[in-house]
Amino acid sequence: MDALDVNSNGNSYSWQIDYRHGLYRNVEVSFAWINEGHVPGHHRDGNAVELWYRLPYFANRVRVSFGVGPYYFYDTQPLPGSSTDSLNLHGTAPIYSLSAEGEIYDRWFWRFLVNRINPRADIKVNTAVFGFGYWLGKEASLPKGNLPGILESAAPGGGSAKNEFTVFGGWSVVNTLFSEGAFAGGVEYRRDIAPNIDGTISYIYEGDPHVVRRSGAGLQLWPVSKSFGDHFEVGFGIGTYIYIDRKHQPRPDQRTQAALAGLVSPMVSYRVTDDWFVRLIWNRVVTNYSRDADIWLLGIGYRL
Repeated sequence: MDALDVNSNGNSYSWQIDYRHGLYRNVEVSFAWINEGHVPGHHRDGNAVELWYRLPYFANRVRVSFGVGPYYFYDTQPLPGSSTDSLNLHGTAPIYSLSAEGEIYDRWFWRFLVNRINPRADIKVNTAVFGFGYWLGKEASLPKGNLPGILESAAPGGGSAKNEFTVFGGWSVVNTLFSEGAFAGGVEYRRDIAPNIDGTISYIYEGDPHVVRRSGAGLQLWPVSKSFGDHFEVGFGIGTYIYIDRKHQPRPDQRTQAALAGLVSPMVSYRVTDDWFVRLIWNRVVTNYSRDADIWLLGIGYRL
């Protein structure tokens, strides 16, 4: 979704990606990645988890929903006294949302969404976005009386345990004011460990974006949802990244820094055949030394 980001300190672009899942009648839960753009002195984005209540249709065409939940943000700011370095500040804030949406055709829908992000110790931001979405329900077309984004019945992740191996290539960007980037790659082993829960062990190579030279192992748990005839799978991974940084030197006597970082990863995959699939993962590396990074990886995998 693309739109305008409005703040008392200035205006900027904004965009948002979200996944919404029906829980009970008129109640939904969503996960969203919100980019608040580049208002003066701040390059901020973050992850929101919200609970939604949806109102009845307006003339069977438009549905209005209200959402509220926590928002974890990553704010890149200039380093005081430096024109070449920056800080990555992390924090939490409440987020309040209002959305309106309606069906376009078959599985496609439009959505207009307004957010109020209200941190106590950082900038307060309003975002307004308009975009399009696709319903991943099992039915071939939208049931009458339901709008897209409501997965009333997702296919379970049970059955015999699966083992998946995926090889990735992609691009990494360090979250500084200059957004240094490089080619990246990785491999992943994935296994379902419970209905709708996967576990992964991965190797991530971030390339050489000059300000860092990191690689390491990722350990994550993934809530996943399968739908649309089991062809599509969406999920969200959270875990830790055990890395070695061959570039960043916190002390002159250190040549490398081996440490832990958080790893937050939305994912979508599409099964091409019974055994082969393609998978797209967006990894956010959450560090404690102002070297956060985004790693976009596209891979081909095989299921055993």
